[in-house]
Amino acid sequence: MGSMDGLMHLDLSYNNIGDSGAMSFSEVMEPMHRLTHLDLSHNNIEYIGAQSVSKGIMSMDGLTRLDLSHNNIEDDGAESLSEGIKSKDRLTHLDLSHNNIEVGGAKSLSDVMESMHGLTYLDLSHNNIGVDGAKCFSKVLESMPRLTHLDFSNNNIGAVGANSMDVFYSLLNCVVSNFGKCSKPATTPDHGSIEQNILTVEH
Repeated sequence: MGSMDGLMHLDLSYNNIGDSGAMSFSEVMEPMHRLTHLDLSHNNIEYIGAQSVSKGIMSMDGLTRLDLSHNNIEDDGAESLSEGIKSKDRLTHLDLSHNNIEVGGAKSLSDVMESMHGLTYLDLSHNNIGVDGAKCFSKVLESMPRLTHLDFSNNNIGAVGANSMDVFYSLLNCVVSNFGKCSKPATTPDHGSIEQNILTVEH
């Protein structure tokens, strides 16, 4: 792999590499300084593999797109990955959908995203971050002015009680402040509309 230091785009999706494959791959990531796109989606990677991926991408200063969707990294994996992406100021596209991430992972990710001002695409759909996880992101979205795609759908945020509504409108207001459009609905959305639509927003 030493001869692949000029590689810019690597797609290993749908290969079922698992944790052992991710660990092996991370060992050869270091020379890939020019890599901009890395797709490891649909690979049955769990938190141990996510730890290895996190270490591997630390040397990828030019990374702009990272797709780890449809794996199973859970909270521990999300926490480890946060360490790997926190210095990636060129990262514009991050897809962690379908990963069984809950509130702990949401907090870890939101903590590092406060400094990721270049992010334009964030997909955390089909996880289980819930109301408390959504709260974590509602505090940092205002510091992400370039965000044009945000998907929190199917995250068990729900619409039970005023607390959920506060989170919904807080998230919505952050997006509105960036895009200059949308407004608070005149009527309260029903449970289904909030559950499915917090948030899928594109500019």
